[in-house]
Amino acid sequence: MSLSFGDPFYLSVGAGLVVLLLMAFRSHARRRQALAGALGGRRAASRLSRRDLYRVRLERALLLGLAAAAVAAAAAEPRWAGEVPPPEPPPLPRSVVIAIDVSMSMQADDLPPTRLATAVDIAHDLIEALEGERVGLLLFAGNTYPLATPTLDHAALGYLLRGVTHTIASAHDPGTLLSNAIRESVTLLSRVAAGDGERGGEEAIVLIGDGEAGEPGSAVLEAVRDAGDRGIAVHAIGVGTSAGGGMVIPEAPFQLERTVVDQGGAPAISRLEETLLVQIAAAGRGEYALAGDPGDMDQLRHAVAPPPRAPPPSDLPSLWALFDWVFWLTAFAVLLLFGEGLLGLRIPRWKPSSARSPA
Repeated sequence: MSLSFGDPFYLSVGAGLVVLLLMAFRSHARRRQALAGALGGRRAASRLSRRDLYRVRLERALLLGLAAAAVAAAAAEPRWAGEVPPPEPPPLPRSVVIAIDVSMSMQADDLPPTRLATAVDIAHDLIEALEGERVGLLLFAGNTYPLATPTLDHAALGYLLRGVTHTIASAHDPGTLLSNAIRESVTLLSRVAAGDGERGGEEAIVLIGDGEAGEPGSAVLEAVRDAGDRGIAVHAIGVGTSAGGGMVIPEAPFQLERTVVDQGGAPAISRLEETLLVQIAAAGRGEYALAGDPGDMDQLRHAVAPPPRAPPPSDLPSLWALFDWVFWLTAFAVLLLFGEGLLGLRIPRWKPSSARSPA
């Protein structure tokens, strides 16, 4: 364990001050002795002055020299080698957009009660894991439906998610355009509210869906690469099974409940398309997770919301780590200067008044 200095130059300055002080005291002592000689020598000077003009005031030279050395040492910023450095400023909050597929295929019941209900539960878990980070919400099918710009108000996000139910799917927008969802998510990330802080933290998109797309995969991957060029990571969560499930259009205003059928009139089956989702995560430098797989979900959760960094270990006792050398050296210098100022004070002696003799 050794002592180091942030700016050793001030040690040289301190040494120069000490030398100048010693020279000044030497010159002052010579002038005092010359004055005593002019007054008639030691005996005559002692009768005319309360001080011994021949005595060199070493105590004052010592106090002022130590004070100058302490100030110079404090200015040099001393610290123990291995001392815990000042804490780094906290990282800027991340901005994450959770995009949920609400197309007709998300009504499949292979993940009971439906894929959409499972996707909403996953979104709730992600928002909880992203505590202290900015989170936005987007719904998409053939069109996009932004719900929230990335915000720190997670209570509001939970309220909005409660409205994402099975009745939100519509026969008027049954398709899925993943490229539109990715581009709209990038737009939401660019609109981070000024009240939530400046942009600059990590940015990511989490797609939650079954991978069915009504467009070529090349168009989707092009949108992913555009997001990557902006420094945005794209993660994907697959909701569904390879066996698939049937779909039912729920009853809603101006919409009757009915089973979705194929061109032959048989109930249509929607299956999870993992291939495209895996490609999206790979192109977006993100993670792919299968809903229902605890290992996959934990890995994706740590990628989107990594745990806080632990402080670097210190090889010094906590007492030394908390010891502020600059403060104590400065306080020591002030104390020395205060003591030097008291050296010239003289306490008046109390003399008893003489009693008058009777007349």
